[in-house]
Amino acid sequence: QYNPLWGIPTNQEIPYSNIALKKPVNLIPPTYQSQIYCINRGYTKEKLNDGVNKMTSISLSYPGGFWWDPANSLSPYPYQYKLFDYEIDLVNQYDINQVKMYWGYFGAIVANTPDKPWWHNKPYINAWRLWYKDSNNNWQTASQYPNIPYEEITTKDLNITTNKLRITAWGYHWSGIFELEAY
Repeated sequence: QYNPLWGIPTNQEIPYSNIALKKPVNLIPPTYQSQIYCINRGYTKEKLNDGVNKMTSISLSYPGGFWWDPANSLSPYPYQYKLFDYEIDLVNQYDINQVKMYWGYFGAIVANTPDKPWWHNKPYINAWRLWYKDSNNNWQTASQYPNIPYEEITTKDLNITTNKLRITAWGYHWSGIFELEAY
C-alpha cells in the first residue's frame, strides 16, 4: 500500500524537515566576513542554511580569510588556521538525529601544485568539528573528524537535544561550506 502524498510504502518513514533551515547564523570570533571575498560576492553566513542550490556558488558560505589558531585552541591539530566557525541558533530545543554537511570540493579536493610551497599541497579542510549546546549551555562535540572529509557531503547520525549547532573547520587554505542541514 502506498501513501499518495509521498508515493512511498506506508510502512516506510515519511521524510522529515530540515530544522536548521533559515535559522539565524552567527560568526564565532575571530571569524568575520571579508568585504571583498565574502560580502561583495554574496558568500555570506546566511547561505549556510538557506536551502537553495546546494553545492553551487549561489549557496556558498565563505568568510574569505583564515585565522591563526594557537596551540591551546580546540583544534584537533594545533597550529593550523581556523577557516570558519559558524553557529546556527535553532531558537527552540530540538531532538537532532542527523546532520548533513555539504562541503562540496572543499571536502573532497587536495591541492596538487608541486611547484608551490608545502602548504599549497594540503587539503582545503584538514579537520572539522560539529558542536551542540547541552542542557547546561556548554558546547559539546557532536562529531569530529581530525582529517579531510574526503567527500562532498558528510552525513552524521546523532542523538542529541539542543537549541544551537556549530560547525568549525581548520586547514591551510581559504575554505567554505555550502550547506548544513539538521533533522
